[in-house]
Amino acid sequence: MTHDPVAEVPPLSLPGGGTTDRSYDLHFRAATAALQRCDYNLAAAEYTHCVQLDPSRAEAFARRGDVWKVLGRYDVAIADYSQYMRVDPRSEAVVFGRGQLFAFLDRHKDAVADFDTAIEINPANAAAYLSRGQSRARFGDAPGAAADFGRAIELAPGNGVAYLERGTALIDLQQYKEAIGDLTRAVQLNPFLGAAVARRAEAHGKLGQYELAAADLSEALRLDPLNPQLYAIRGDIHLRLKSVEAALQDYAEALRLAPGNPDLLARRGMVCLEAKRYDEAAADLTEVLRLVPGKPEWLRARGEARLQKGEPDLALADFSEAARKAPNYGPAYLGQARVCISRGDFGMAIPYLDRAAELAPNLAEVFYQRARCHLNQDRAALAEIDAARAIELTPDDPAPRQLRAEIAIRGERYEEAYDDLANLVRLTPNDPAVFLLRGKLEFRRKRLDAAVQDLTITLKMNPSLTEALAERATVFRAQRRHYDALNDLISAVHQNPKYSAEYLVQRGIVHGSQGEYNRAIADFLVALQLDPENKGAAKGKELVSQLRDQQGPHGPAQGADDQHAEAERVLSGDAGGPKRVTHWKSPVQPRGVPGGSVPGGGGQRLGAAAARLPQTARVPRTSRIPKPKPRPIEAPAEVVPDEEPVVVAYDPSFEAEGAVALADPDVTVEREPRTARTALKARKPVSTKLKDKPDTRKPAPTRSEKSAPTRPAAPALEPLSTKLAAPPLKPAGFPNKTATSQALRPKKKAAKAKQSFWKGLFKPADDEEESKLRKYGKFAVIPIGLLAGAFTLYNALGLGEPSLDDIIKKGKTFSVPVAATVTAEQLWSESEKDSRKYATKYVEVSGAVRKVISEPRKNAVVLESPNANFGVEVDFNTKDDVQAIKAGDKVVMTGEVQPKQANANLSLRDGRVKPKQ
Repeated sequence: MTHDPVAEVPPLSLPGGGTTDRSYDLHFRAATAALQRCDYNLAAAEYTHCVQLDPSRAEAFARRGDVWKVLGRYDVAIADYSQYMRVDPRSEAVVFGRGQLFAFLDRHKDAVADFDTAIEINPANAAAYLSRGQSRARFGDAPGAAADFGRAIELAPGNGVAYLERGTALIDLQQYKEAIGDLTRAVQLNPFLGAAVARRAEAHGKLGQYELAAADLSEALRLDPLNPQLYAIRGDIHLRLKSVEAALQDYAEALRLAPGNPDLLARRGMVCLEAKRYDEAAADLTEVLRLVPGKPEWLRARGEARLQKGEPDLALADFSEAARKAPNYGPAYLGQARVCISRGDFGMAIPYLDRAAELAPNLAEVFYQRARCHLNQDRAALAEIDAARAIELTPDDPAPRQLRAEIAIRGERYEEAYDDLANLVRLTPNDPAVFLLRGKLEFRRKRLDAAVQDLTITLKMNPSLTEALAERATVFRAQRRHYDALNDLISAVHQNPKYSAEYLVQRGIVHGSQGEYNRAIADFLVALQLDPENKGAAKGKELVSQLRDQQGPHGPAQGADDQHAEAERVLSGDAGGPKRVTHWKSPVQPRGVPGGSVPGGGGQRLGAAAARLPQTARVPRTSRIPKPKPRPIEAPAEVVPDEEPVVVAYDPSFEAEGAVALADPDVTVEREPRTARTALKARKPVSTKLKDKPDTRKPAPTRSEKSAPTRPAAPALEPLSTKLAAPPLKPAGFPNKTATSQALRPKKKAAKAKQSFWKGLFKPADDEEESKLRKYGKFAVIPIGLLAGAFTLYNALGLGEPSLDDIIKKGKTFSVPVAATVTAEQLWSESEKDSRKYATKYVEVSGAVRKVISEPRKNAVVLESPNANFGVEVDFNTKDDVQAIKAGDKVVMTGEVQPKQANANLSLRDGRVKPKQ
């Protein structure tokens, strides 16, 4: 048993009432000598003898208290100091010493009381002010601590520690600039005070001066190179400087100095998560959770990493476990909601977000995500309230502000939306999505020039943003800058073929405004084939048909400027023309707008029904469409650039001028560049019934021929020359619009033309060049044969309705080793006892089918279990896997067991059906 000298000390006698003994002085001198030799145990024993001999002489208690403090026995030292203060309560040294011991034992309120007494005894005691300030700072009284440190500096201006402590207190008071001044002075007074350099780095970091913070941390590491926490802090600073590799190197060094430290490992995982290195983050956090399982913050972080990796099931398991470990941890419910949002289950996410908002009312992400969910559920008023709350919590976050602007645009509250977009431009001046949204808003506000300016800025920032091209084309159309609109749509189609219909509508407007009504109608018809719901194409076709009926198939007469202007005005939409087509609907995402490929990368093939895009130089831009100039009949035989080759379906109500009208809508004909002579030959009918008749049409005179004598009509030309590389522009049997138009019946003639056309393809032709189309027409049976062969192969391979045998055959090819073979009842019972026994293992389970789930996003079979409400749920990849299984069937299946959740089915993923032995 350990001998305790303090237990033998008799009660303290009052001064004058004790005994005096010569041996007391001998023991006291022996204790003092032992203390000088640093023999603290002997000194404590000698002072104990003194106390036993004369308890009234209190100096023995004070000296013995000093010895106990050196030996680390602080409680006994406090007891001796207290005994001394019963005799002499105004001893400054004893009171100050006991206060220091109280502070060391984290009894800061007791320490402050002793320091108050010491300062009362000696108001000039700088150490007492410094110590009292340190104790006040420990229990949260930062203003009082800063005042004490200031007084200590006044009394001892050369004390670097006092400047260090006041700088630290100012950091707690968020007075970072003043803190940097004090910490700099501390380093000047003591260049080896590494704590001051580290604290100054913290203040620089709070002010966003990350370069200065990194420099200070490097200096602190020079003074203390074995401090892993300093490496970790510098790693955080490097992450703020976007130096991910440097940050990870610092964390690697920190973990080298402190291997297996879970806090450092978790911090590195968080750094990887913020740097979007989700695989490394998940690996670090998995190791941390192996060392210290069940910490909610680390579970939530790993769930976030798994969600970003595209593993929503594992992420949901982590978030659910975090919520189970800490039911009042709001971010865990936010994580569960984000998993639901990633699956498109916005309605299911709202209850989780409600719970998260209740537990974490200052977490802006909760309100932003709930606003997105409400907007998806067409609850715009609730969405706007949540977006406003998110903006209030994080005024500099652009995502909720952009969402609120989109909500205001939907509600046609354009001025409110414009205010938010103006702030967005200030917050994110380099974000093209913001300028795109403001350009759309300016168009709705009918400020067309401002809309063009914003959309042009968008395209300068991101030239491949196809949506901006389409939107600017819409604004150009409203400004009647039709060639500019057409050029933008050409670039848009090069990047994304979905704008093909709108491109054809715009080209139809250009043709219609020039009086080329047949070409305009052809463009509108092809646009309707690509997009039957395109209102602009339907309205444009109707208006152009009316204009053609009023002014004739060739457009306005020569010099009819007012008629050209009227056609342009009508087709621009000012008189009931095609309404603006909305190309973009906001996905209500936090950031970013999807873009396309880089312009100039080559046009994409649009299909048999789409127009082929021109690859030549762009048309000169002008705000007014020039009037077309008719070509003279007798022109020199120089090459004239052809119009874009188009593909149209035959409509008996019109013939496209200069285009190819075909009986089969899927035949594409390309034309070579025409000379003036071959252009005239192209007007020659190919019909054998009319080939001997001359062309009775009179060409319109050019401007230079207005005053000249009228030239005689051109003589009839021979049929198409065999020098043309392309097939005849019109197949045999197709009617000519200049022949006997009064005798034509459109529907009957079209049917006859189609019949004679296909018959003519398979007849032997005398002319070798003219027989090419007929010769190659025989190959039309090839796609039909391929289609029939594919259908036969489809049935032969059993790709139709699957049977249970087919599904079992799939199960036979499953090669993953099975860890156990159990019945559904056994698996359920074992998992109830120990949820980890079969977790993440493949098992073979047999039982009766309770229910079959076949939904668009879920295909599963639920087997019977001892629980009346829940069973063993086996998830399959496709609907075919469960289509032949019915409730009540006896089946054997394999799958990977997931961790057992309370009040839920026991889930197995990657299900396969195995044959029952």
